[in-house]
Amino acid sequence: MINLRILCATLILLSLAACDDKAAQPAATATAPQQDLPANDAQTLQGIEQMKAKLQMNPNDFETLSILADMYFESSLYVEAFQTYDKALAINPMC
Repeated sequence: MINLRILCATLILLSLAACDDKAAQPAATATAPQQDLPANDAQTLQGIEQMKAKLQMNPNDFETLSILADMYFESSLYVEAFQTYDKALAINPMC
């Protein structure tokens, strides 16, 4: 049986990927702590930290939330991705 949470996260990812409001992922420049997570490299962790810092300035930035959610998903951090996609959809439910 398919895990419902992974299925929902995948569907949300696909719907956000089709959204026109989404900007290209910026290059990572911030320094992030190293973590033992599957499929993570230093650049992805730095990008996650950069997006989190950007959200501190504007927590309702749809583009930044969707980029961060994608980064979490690509890093196999599905719970964080799902929660971040929910925040993005609350801001822009049409995407």
